[in-house]
Amino acid sequence: MCLFLCLLLLPGLSFFSVQAAAPSPQDRQEYIVVKGDTLYSIARQYHLKTDQLADFNDLNPKAILSIGQQLWIPQDPSRQVVITKGDTLWQIARDHGVRLSELVSYNKISEPGKLKIGQVINIPVSGDEAVAVPAVAGGGGQRVGAASRSAANTGFIWPLKGIITSAFGQRKNRYHHGLDIAAKSGTTIGAAKAGKVIHAGWRNNVYGRCVIIDHGNNQKTLYAHASKVLVKNGAQVRAGQAIAEVGATGNTTGAHLHFELHIDDKVVDPQKYLR
Repeated sequence: MCLFLCLLLLPGLSFFSVQAAAPSPQDRQEYIVVKGDTLYSIARQYHLKTDQLADFNDLNPKAILSIGQQLWIPQDPSRQVVITKGDTLWQIARDHGVRLSELVSYNKISEPGKLKIGQVINIPVSGDEAVAVPAVAGGGGQRVGAASRSAANTGFIWPLKGIITSAFGQRKNRYHHGLDIAAKSGTTIGAAKAGKVIHAGWRNNVYGRCVIIDHGNNQKTLYAHASKVLVKNGAQVRAGQAIAEVGATGNTTGAHLHFELHIDDKVVDPQKYLR
């Protein structure tokens, strides 16, 4: 999908320039460019796609890097291990079902036998993960609810009925900053919560046609890859109101909605709030 963070995202994942909207230190890792580095080579080191790494740093995928330039590598804080007495990389690799060589490479560890207590080890995802989604009547537990389903305390409702094809978080070769929900092209997308439209139209070559809504209280949602946008910039919308139609614009291989939720200037997992 997009990055993508789906990443993410390009020139920028931030909200709105998708740098993952100023991710916290736990969501990212610093990288300093050295001679010979390219976005492609760095992305490969960290199991990312070039456009997703570029997006996370608000760069063009073809940008030429400068020696000493600071980049941020997306990390999933839910897949980290803090070293305690007696821990070994072999044991961590075994417990998490990844190869030792992959763990060493992913964390750029020069001396695998010399871990320090308190050291943080990031765990790469070594394969597709099952995605737990809420079941709906008549479904097999693989579909998300329609826009009428709401979370108990957040007020966010599902923007679309469909199958989740990619969840939020780090994947084998990318960091996904949203939730991908597959649906037929032209299917109506509803606003997840009442708010003001702050972007309506073409976003970039990653997001394609996109709608962004500001819900107040430092909460924003993003709806990407639309075939058609049904609202205008500055419009006030109500929860569930049609704002766009599912499409495949931008960086995507098929029709779906890439949905992002940003709270307090940080991209978060929509499923934790939509449930």
